[in-house]
Amino acid sequence: MTLSTTAGAFIRRLALASLLIAGLTGASDPPTAIKKWQALVAAAGSAYEANRPVQAQQLLEEAVKMTKPGTEGRAAVLNNLAIVLEANGFMDTAEQLYGQVIGLWAELLGPSHTNVSRTLGNLGDFHHRRSQLEEAEEAYTVAIATAQQAKGADAAEVLRALYDNYSRLLNDMGRTEDADAARLKAFLPGN
Repeated sequence: MTLSTTAGAFIRRLALASLLIAGLTGASDPPTAIKKWQALVAAAGSAYEANRPVQAQQLLEEAVKMTKPGTEGRAAVLNNLAIVLEANGFMDTAEQLYGQVIGLWAELLGPSHTNVSRTLGNLGDFHHRRSQLEEAEEAYTVAIATAQQAKGADAAEVLRALYDNYSRLLNDMGRTEDADAARLKAFLPGN
């Protein structure tokens, strides 16, 4: 459901990347609070991978409460909560949360950061699964444009995944030539 191989892997990766910037609340013992937060996020990823999305949702909701608003830790957990809410059938809430997270990532890291692209891609996936093909195309188009401007070690990986998902959408829309072109872009040097 994300641009990584599984949502659980993405959840754990973001938890590790956000450890120092989680902005944990009420942490009288920050190292212990970080470990607890990390354990919650990791357990949520495991629950999601084990097809227990209700448990994953509960764990992520608890992890959200541990973070301060406007922090990368909060954005990471909310992104993954949106994925889990979708799996639990809370479509409107998931869609709203994706939008909130896109804005938060853009505010925190800049509008061309890979986390913005990833979450836009998640929104594209969301619309694609709901057969909202025009909305999915719009989300993927913006995600790709954002990823093309992104810098960093994972920018090429994110762009490849976006093009791959976009090509599947175009194929489902009956636009096979466009789908083939998007698939080729995924493997161009520099992508």
